[in-house]
Amino acid sequence: MTGEQRAQQEQLVAALREATRLSTDRYQVGSTAPCRSSTRSETSSEVNWISPRSSARSSPRSSSSIEHSAEAGINERATHDELAQQYPSGPEVERQQRSSSERELNTAIVSADISASYEEFLAIVDQFYTDDVDLRSDSSPEPLIGRARLKSLLVGFLVPVHIMAEIGGLSVSVSERPIAGDSRDEQHSQWSVELVGVTGRAVRVSWSVRRRWKQSRVVSEYHYDHHQEGEALGLSDLRIPTFNGMEESNESHSARCDEDRSHTEMRTDGTTR
Repeated sequence: MTGEQRAQQEQLVAALREATRLSTDRYQVGSTAPCRSSTRSETSSEVNWISPRSSARSSPRSSSSIEHSAEAGINERATHDELAQQYPSGPEVERQQRSSSERELNTAIVSADISASYEEFLAIVDQFYTDDVDLRSDSSPEPLIGRARLKSLLVGFLVPVHIMAEIGGLSVSVSERPIAGDSRDEQHSQWSVELVGVTGRAVRVSWSVRRRWKQSRVVSEYHYDHHQEGEALGLSDLRIPTFNGMEESNESHSARCDEDRSHTEMRTDGTTR
């Protein structure tokens, strides 16, 4: 490996390390506050309401196809809103409409692929959430108000996870199921997200969501009952691509760097320091 290739690989490792740090420091389950600082880089095991579907080996989608899908969904939803305004319905029909919209939103979240793009998740927010949506959590006293703030928060989390899934081999899977609520005007669901590194180590995070709808848009969302199984993943659980067609873990990369440093420290008489 040439010096230039080695430098490029070191830059890639630094990018993965930065992605891991960002996902740990900038996002916390159900909270708008930054995560507490850690003594080591950790892949964020704390995810919010939106999570990707499958392995990082999924085939990527082009940005044009994502934009087309988002535009089609928004147009369809706009027509749905217009019809709802023109033809008022009874309470039971409205409840069925809220349940249908809830299923549509949850399906869109589960079907999105973070290894292909993080932008699809932002399109989902545009399609299903009101401009002044109110988001709260039982782990944070401060609410997050507005779709723009929600999207800004998500970008800070989704971009690092996208990098780790696309380059580092992180596998992300999600499951969702509806659960009963106390009010007929609310929709409740339970979510579970599992992150698996190339080492086989895994962490699972689960939480519940309560949503309130107005016509076909979410006006408020509340996160509660958070649980975590397993320790947060670290950079050593990611795959580090090399320029010779092979792949290596962070542990083997560190060992090779130590060996290189030992060679450079040899004295002229052939002994090491």
